[in-house]
Amino acid sequence: MVVVNARAGASDVRLVAAIAHDLRNPLAAIRANTQLLRLQARRADPSLSAWLDFGMAEIEEAEARMEQLVDEFVELARIQSGGSLPLNRRQTDLVELVSDAISGVPSSSGRHLIRFVPNEPTLSGHWDATQVWRALENLLGNAMKYSPPDREIVVSVAREQAFAGNWAVVVVCDQGRGIPAADQAFIFEPFWRGSNVGLVAGSGLGLASVKQIAEAHGGSIVVDSREAEGTSVTVRLPLARAAEPPNPPNYRGRDRRPEANQGRN
Repeated sequence: MVVVNARAGASDVRLVAAIAHDLRNPLAAIRANTQLLRLQARRADPSLSAWLDFGMAEIEEAEARMEQLVDEFVELARIQSGGSLPLNRRQTDLVELVSDAISGVPSSSGRHLIRFVPNEPTLSGHWDATQVWRALENLLGNAMKYSPPDREIVVSVAREQAFAGNWAVVVVCDQGRGIPAADQAFIFEPFWRGSNVGLVAGSGLGLASVKQIAEAHGGSIVVDSREAEGTSVTVRLPLARAAEPPNPPNYRGRDRRPEANQGRN
């Protein structure tokens, strides 16, 4: 068993990342075989097909939850290590990255409606696409968890020019339960959860992780929330000075995260 504490260092984070990699391998096998079984189920006796489909959906949901727990374990190690977050910076089109992150959210085509508002056709900067993707996943996940299914979630991307420099701005705005005013001083504390979350599952690491990622890039995060009305989260990332063409994105396919197509042993 690996215990991650507040004094965890870089070696602990590397160990946790290695363990997470090994845990993801069987999860990937479960996912692949479930997809294969689902295809076979559709060719089976119609009386069995619906039952098999239901069983496959249960397995897929459990696999997705396990992968989320692994990701949260890694996030916890990074946050509590106290060190700087290592970044693999390269030219990245934020508009495309956000669009693909929204497309990769299962509920965006089901229970929740997510509307994307890009105010620029492209917006490229020198960022770590994998880390920014992780921040987007956290923000979208929070917006869906704490919003009723019939309420729209709006995600916008814009360019902002200010005295301090030029920024790429991502805003995720929901119409959910919001954060009580008395709780808002603690929203970036690891494991903190609002007093009104009820039975909604969560680790309390999401906003702490987004803050770490934004600040590692030289950016910031601002949360504006009103209980019973909704929450708006604004993340600012510094724009790259050099106008280089973005690298071809490598987050295609079923698992659209940037690191998904990197080889897994």
